[in-house]
Amino acid sequence: MSDAIERTKELESSSTTNSKELVSSSTSSSSVSSTLNASDQKINELTKAMEDMRSNATKMKEELSRREEENRKLLEISLEQAQKREEEARKREANLQELV
Repeated sequence: MSDAIERTKELESSSTTNSKELVSSSTSSSSVSSTLNASDQKINELTKAMEDMRSNATKMKEELSRREEENRKLLEISLEQAQKREEEARKREANLQELV
């Protein structure tokens, strides 16, 4: 009978140890799962931030190209106007030379 009691105590002890291991394993799995979820969330946030930065960079390049084109056109117009003024000044000078 003493053997049966000892065996029962051993089984209870073993059962308690196994339960603790399961709880520890479960906690460990939960912790790992939580860490993985946090990592996935951080990766998603960083990916979105990178996509936003690329989108902003593309928009900035487009704006820069638009402004460069606008400035090029304004420079062409200014050059044409300066050439016309220069030609008019030459004509006036030639007319003055004829009068003298």
